[in-house]
Amino acid sequence: MTMNTYQVYDLVRCTVNIATTTGGVTPSSLTAQAWNVNASSTTTQSFTTAAGTIAAGSTGDLSFDVFADTEGDWRFTLYTSTGSYPGRAIGQFRVVDSVF
Repeated sequence: MTMNTYQVYDLVRCTVNIATTTGGVTPSSLTAQAWNVNASSTTTQSFTTAAGTIAAGSTGDLSFDVFADTEGDWRFTLYTSTGSYPGRAIGQFRVVDSVF
């Protein structure tokens, strides 16, 4: 899996696709989380469709923005446990110290 690199304080757009064997789906109830695996604190940023912080593009394409406030390797996951298509999508990115 390719890891994109960003600078501290960037707003990182996390995009995933949820699909079945018949094509992309957009579940109505989604939760997403992002966290820095290298941080001493395990603070997690959370997002939900109910709060409007997860955006749906084309069918199955979903995104949310993470405020990358600390250096390190970040992980994110988007999941649903309800409806006809329970599932999970994951990703990662790296944050380095800003040159400014």
